[in-house]
Amino acid sequence: MSQSLMRFDEVLARLSGEHDGPGEEPDPMVADGAEPVYRNVDEWVRDVFVLLLGDLKIRTEVGRGDGLNWCPRWWGHPLALDRMESLWRAWEVLRLDPGTGMSVWYRDHFAPALADLTGDDGPFRRCDKNRHSDAIPAAPAVPAPDAVLSRFADKAPPA
Repeated sequence: MSQSLMRFDEVLARLSGEHDGPGEEPDPMVADGAEPVYRNVDEWVRDVFVLLLGDLKIRTEVGRGDGLNWCPRWWGHPLALDRMESLWRAWEVLRLDPGTGMSVWYRDHFAPALADLTGDDGPFRRCDKNRHSDAIPAAPAVPAPDAVLSRFADKAPPA
């Protein structure tokens, strides 16, 4: 059996509850007290996200050819880390919906995030499957004046 098929079987086993992982407290992000399949976003990315990328063409050289931009050190890009965390949390909740849950996840979460992360303007644009390029420095931001913040009751500066 190939490596990718063995990994796919492992993922299916986890989804069906056949995985004997260490017990943890129920995660409040999952409805009805169901335990999350994955303990953290990194585990989910390595088991699910990269499996989904497996059928897509990944660029082998920065800025050349077609395909998606990908970075094996995805966690080194703040936007990617935040988006992957969001994808994982939504996946854990929507996988429990026996009707359209996963369809909603693909349409509303996976497809837009994939386009944002791997596109020509995404955080992986200077990386390829063999090379990581540090995240681009954050854009500057000037603190908002109190007059602006006072328009928002929950954001008003302390009196």
